[in-house]
Order: sequence, then structure tokens, then C-alpha cells
Amino acid sequence: MTVDEQIAGWYTLTRQARRPEEIARAYAHLGEAVARLGRWRILPYTESAIARVAELKSLRLNVRLMDLRIAAIALENQAAVVTRNRRDFGRVPGLSIEDWSA
Repeated sequence: MTVDEQIAGWYTLTRQARRPEEIARAYAHLGEAVARLGRWRILPYTESAIARVAELKSLRLNVRLMDLRIAAIALENQAAVVTRNRRDFGRVPGLSIEDWSA
């Protein structure tokens, strides 16, 4: 989901840019994001993770959908979520959270 958010954000900027320097800068950032993200193992958003999101939504945790998706992927892979957003992710039962900014 983080990959989705980052790529979608830079892609949107490439479409919104009008001046040549804005267009070039947006595409440069998009390319850098793809290269940076490509160095990481990207966990899949599986059918079981999608089902887990539905379960989490039913708990009415007051957590954004993209964050629930991230949490579900982590739970399905017995992985920790590295985030500064302890407030929202801390609402997800059984989720391991690490804050590397502290």
C-alpha cells in the first residue's frame, strides 16, 4: 500500500504538471521512487489480506482504509509496521508496531 500511495502520488503530479520544468521534475521524482521502492521486498496484497481488511473494518477502529490495508498485509505476514503513527496503527488488534523515529 505504501508503494501504491507513493507511485500514485508521483504519477498524479506528472499528469497535473503543465510547465516543462514541472513535468521533468515530476517524472524525475517518479523514477526515483520506483528505483528506491524496487530495492525492497514488496509484500503482496492477497485475498486473505483483503478478507482481513473486511474483518478490521467491521471492528470500527476509526483507521483509514489504506492503513487497514497496510496492517492486514503485516498481520498476514507476521511482520511489524514501521511507522510514527502509533495512534492509528495502535488501534489494530495484534499488530506489531515499530517507531524508528524515536
